[in-house]
Amino acid sequence: MFVAGLALIVVGIAGLFANWGVNDWIAMTTVKSIAFIVLGLLTEYVAEVWTTEIKRPYDTLLGVVTIVVGLACLATDDLGFMRAGNLEGAFFLAIGIPQMLALFWPRRFYDYEWGTGWSSGMKWSSKADVHMTSALDRTQGRP
Repeated sequence: MFVAGLALIVVGIAGLFANWGVNDWIAMTTVKSIAFIVLGLLTEYVAEVWTTEIKRPYDTLLGVVTIVVGLACLATDDLGFMRAGNLEGAFFLAIGIPQMLALFWPRRFYDYEWGTGWSSGMKWSSKADVHMTSALDRTQGRP
């Protein structure tokens, strides 16, 4: 989610300064650039702050919408609500496919708090506790 959000923010900001039209790799307008930036910031916020129960539905929505829009962009350059550039479909698919793959990854989304080093994946224990537990398991012959 962090990479998808960052990609949307970077392309949105670049779109404010570049003059990309339908014949370019992505067709950007000011409104579309702002929408990319807002969506990117929202994605970064969800990835960093919200809990696992919110991340998975948001990731599903982001993945499904970007895959559908990406496939539509590959088929035509005029979607009615927006114009698409030559490689815009590939950009949307590059955002959506990893989001959907992450949903089926055989692990849960962990909530990390970078400032404290806590992770819900460690069942709210400290990193030292996890290290000591695994070291104790090794000395007692547990796998």
